[in-house]
Amino acid sequence: ADLYYGKKELERAIRAYRNVYTSYPASPEAARAMYGEAWSYNLIEQPDSMELVLQEMVKKHPKAESAADAYFTIGDYRYNKKEYQEARTAYAHIVSEFPAYPRFEEAKQLVHELEQIAAYLEYEKAIALFDAKDYAGAIVELDRVLAKYPGTDIALGCKANIASSYEQLGQLGKAK
Repeated sequence: ADLYYGKKELERAIRAYRNVYTSYPASPEAARAMYGEAWSYNLIEQPDSMELVLQEMVKKHPKAESAADAYFTIGDYRYNKKEYQEARTAYAHIVSEFPAYPRFEEAKQLVHELEQIAAYLEYEKAIALFDAKDYAGAIVELDRVLAKYPGTDIALGCKANIASSYEQLGQLGKAK
């Protein structure tokens, strides 16, 4: 399989890698073969197939040497598709399970950035209620965002707009 991969005979490499892990699923080489198959798909521009194989690999071989790399690739794939929650989940798995991984700090930073993005996207929805003068609805949504993402950059904005919403409702005593 590696020979075909090296020669860029990728369709043959895919078949050979698949043969390895289907014939010897308990072998230590099974995870490596799945990883090779995934990258073969990537090189023939079939990223969806690449991701499916990587997902299967981490499910069947969660402690394999290449599992952290697979999670990082899944995270990058999902991030590029703007599927931020799925990307965050992949990177967070690295942070929780692979502290010795060489790209651990990068994964940790990506988890932080993706939490900021998620908080902002939910904050935008809450602000739409504020802008529509649905101050009671804005308070509920801003409180929810604040409770869900207390340590994010958007928390201060939530607090300020909750206070402003109470002010708009004439409930100055609740505007803290």
